[in-house]
Amino acid sequence: MRFGCRVGGVALSFSVWRDHRTAGLSSEIIGSRSPFGELHALFLDLDGDGWNMKNVTELAHLIQAKWNCSDFFLFRTLHGFHAICLDAFPESEILNIHRFADIERSYDAMSVRRGYWVLRFAAKGKSPPPRFIGVVQSEYGMGTPKSRPHASWLIKGYPESAYRVGIITEKSQNIGGSTVKLDEYGTMI
Repeated sequence: MRFGCRVGGVALSFSVWRDHRTAGLSSEIIGSRSPFGELHALFLDLDGDGWNMKNVTELAHLIQAKWNCSDFFLFRTLHGFHAICLDAFPESEILNIHRFADIERSYDAMSVRRGYWVLRFAAKGKSPPPRFIGVVQSEYGMGTPKSRPHASWLIKGYPESAYRVGIITEKSQNIGGSTVKLDEYGTMI
């Protein structure tokens, strides 16, 4: 609902939104450190009309080649896609990847303030939870550090991802504790 008024020649506009509660997965790899700070799993939040399976897959391949990333696990949302890569990156490198991928700036700004990125995995209002749709496999990044808690979360929540999770974590240094941080938050629809 929107309404406005004038105060001393200045037009004011107000919006009232209903807050919807939902839950998301945090990118933070608890207990991990690098010389550049805490490490995070790489999340891509690809919302909007311009995204389809073909260009999401192309973007994943470009990121995999440029940053030596392993597989991306893809999820379909009502308005786009979510992608998770288990590789561990410092915040500064994730911001570089997001700039390259043209990720919405407000997503990064809010995440930097919070100290981690969040991808929704629960329903939001009338929007269903994101649905696992597949893996963009990579020939890169098999030896880079991977997030153990995010790998476990994927296998537990999406058993169909277990085969690829096992392949990419088998020959990698697996970092982080045994738990992943989940975040409950309010959102506007």
